[in-house]
Amino acid sequence: MYSTSQKLIAEFLGTFALIFFGAGSICTDQYLHGAGGLGLLGIALAHGLAIGIMVSALGPSPRTFQSRGEPSASGSPSV
Repeated sequence: MYSTSQKLIAEFLGTFALIFFGAGSICTDQYLHGAGGLGLLGIALAHGLAIGIMVSALGPSPRTFQSRGEPSASGSPSV
């Protein structure tokens, strides 16, 4: 399915994005602490968005199109 080099590149990019956005949100929270800051919710959202974006960008895309004449995984034709 995917080669080892593709897996390593995806792992590197995902980890980089998680650390970059996560550490960036923590630094921003500390910098803006007097003005309200991001808070724990903002930091958690930054981490969650980083993971979600990387999974969407680098993860496998599902096969959603199936022609009517092609059998499905169960062997019966799709309707």
